[in-house]
Amino acid sequence: SLRTFTVGMNGVSFDGIVALTAALKTNYTLTELSIDNNYISAAGAKALSQMLSCNTTLLSLSLPRCNIGNEGCDWISDALSDSNRTLT
Repeated sequence: SLRTFTVGMNGVSFDGIVALTAALKTNYTLTELSIDNNYISAAGAKALSQMLSCNTTLLSLSLPRCNIGNEGCDWISDALSDSNRTLT
């Protein structure tokens, strides 16, 4: 089963992150997700935060240089503080 997924520098944008996060909402094996160097935007970060609220197996998330800005950081931060207890 899939435990690590890396899509760094693959041109993932908002549509791609929405599709990815929809699949990960019910994934119970993935523990590491790396989305480095993709333009997912604040809206993509919101989709990611919704997944983080549901996913209980993800232990590591890497998002450098994803252009999520302060708003995107707020979405992720809120999801982690409110719902997700596994991600460090």
